[in-house]
Amino acid sequence: MMRAVAMMSIFTVATPASAWEDTPLTWAPDGAITGFPERFQAASMTVRFADPGKGIDGVELSIAGKRIVFPRCLLKRLPAESRRDVQVKGAWHDIPDLEPSLTLEFYSPARRADGGSVSATYLYFGLENGTLRHGTEFHRFGASELLISGACSREVSQATTPME
Repeated sequence: MMRAVAMMSIFTVATPASAWEDTPLTWAPDGAITGFPERFQAASMTVRFADPGKGIDGVELSIAGKRIVFPRCLLKRLPAESRRDVQVKGAWHDIPDLEPSLTLEFYSPARRADGGSVSATYLYFGLENGTLRHGTEFHRFGASELLISGACSREVSQATTPME
């Protein structure tokens, strides 16, 4: 009986968090990001890819009334080499303590070649304030928090400006 109560407690506590599911968004060729509720509209992203095999030259994200130009220290952590290596998702449920977010997923080209994800970096931005909340790096054998140095964190903050 105690075991059943414990299992029910775990299920009850885990259910709201497990209900939080990212929704794939549309990232149009003109950079517009659509597919989330109207209050979060007017988001866009421009990605400049370098020569094949050289990664990303630049990313500019507009969200929550802010423009974020990714500094080099962040760009070098993104393994994508073409538009098809990038996915955009969002989550905006009414669950206390879970801020609505935009997730940018940058995959290694190897993901396309073998059907599995060899490497990826996810960046999570707050939909309401446009700030970079955190990042995750995925590798063949697991995932870890994307460690952003204090200097890089300052560069990201300095590269975030109000939209005009």
